[in-house]
Amino acid sequence: MIATQNDLHVDIFISCGLDNEIRIFKETEESYEIIRTIYIIKEASVTCLEYCSLTKLIIVGSNVGTLAFYDIETGKTAGTCLNKSFE
Repeated sequence: MIATQNDLHVDIFISCGLDNEIRIFKETEESYEIIRTIYIIKEASVTCLEYCSLTKLIIVGSNVGTLAFYDIETGKTAGTCLNKSFE
């Protein structure tokens, strides 16, 4: 799980589980609500997840040697990289 910060106050959480779904939660007055779900292809398993506040991208690594970049505001893919040694 990744927490993003705004002046030391955490207002967004990003998580991903074995179901390969990235969930973005936003803080409400009483709890957190899911504001977006990003579905990852089932042929790969997510092995790492990172958020870059500069680019507002979620970076996802998989067991098949790919990195995928997702826009946190739209949930759309912003690009991918493939490690040729996995082919």
